Amino acid sequence: MRTPGGRECDYYYEDCYRGRDLRECRISRGAHVRRWHPHDCEACEVPEILAANSSEDLELVLTQRATWLGLGNRTVLEAWCARHMVPVDDPRRGCPECAKEMPLPDPEE
Repeated sequence: MRTPGGRECDYYYEDCYRGRDLRECRISRGAHVRRWHPHDCEACEVPEILAANSSEDLELVLTQRATWLGLGNRTVLEAWCARHMVPVDDPRRGCPECAKEMPLPDPEE
């Protein structure tokens, strides 16, 4: 679904049918989470990660923490591989263990 930031995201949900006004982000949340607002989608990197990596085993956990004096928020995104249960350093590239299991393409084909 298209987010208020103008990008496609699998975790964003909106229902404005017949007077409803429901907008929410359905990504897994970590501890110390601030309340989500639609303007948070503008700076979110999750849509780019989902466009670059379509692995079904990639799990994303988003944590938004208040900055000093509560004037803003800081977003921390953690990525895990559900198959190997290892943290993924670069979620755009994916799990290094899964990459080792993939066969290399045959150059003669």
